[in-house]
Amino acid sequence: QAIRDLFGNDSRSLRELAELFDTTCEECLEFLASAFTTSNQHDLFNAAHRLKGAIANMNAPQVLKSCQQLEEAIQANEIAKAENISPEVIRSVIQLRTRGAEEFRT
Repeated sequence: QAIRDLFGNDSRSLRELAELFDTTCEECLEFLASAFTTSNQHDLFNAAHRLKGAIANMNAPQVLKSCQQLEEAIQANEIAKAENISPEVIRSVIQLRTRGAEEFRT
């Protein structure tokens, strides 16, 4: 409801937000799903940071907390810890994407 209030319940704006969120999440999730074996800390941090920003825009505090933990672990170069956090972040974001698509694209 907070997002609806923020956008004055404007269906077009809400749909655009959901589409932008979906695109950003898709790119970041695809990267994170395979990045821990091939990417450097900088690229991992950028993906986690973009994802955190997208989640913050959707006003999802629990998912945001997980994204912050992932970002902090990467920033601290605790890559094994980040790799352990990543699957939960991915699951949570996928669930949020599904809810966002159902809520704002209809």
